[in-house]
Amino acid sequence: MKISLGFFLPLAGVFAFFTGCAQLAVPLPDLNRVISGTVTFAEPATVPAGAQMVIRVLDSTRADGMAKIVAQEVFKISGPSPIAYKIEFRAEDALVQRGLSIEARIDFEGKVQLFNGNRYAITTANIAGPHEIVVEKMSR
Repeated sequence: MKISLGFFLPLAGVFAFFTGCAQLAVPLPDLNRVISGTVTFAEPATVPAGAQMVIRVLDSTRADGMAKIVAQEVFKISGPSPIAYKIEFRAEDALVQRGLSIEARIDFEGKVQLFNGNRYAITTANIAGPHEIVVEKMSR
């Protein structure tokens, strides 16, 4: 039985195509992010029953100067600080490299009672945390 070379050449081309494509596959980056830590009160404060803590991840590098909320989580809280938090969100590496920030506030009856006065930057170097955020009473 004589098999011509013309039969094997197309098969070799198909084999090379499929094995070559496997080498070109680039794994997709994991866009799932998690930031965790604690919120601590700058001075002793009593949190009333029904208070809530709002944690936000912000993109504050926008050209228009307005921060964009990347993620937000609301926690019902009671008791003293520190209060643990964990927030999950999706973000590309480029967004994290440009600079994100995280903010925390304690709300009661629709009014902000405590807020972080300092900016807390999130970068690719520190995203794994943990992140401590200090909140202080709002000045009136």
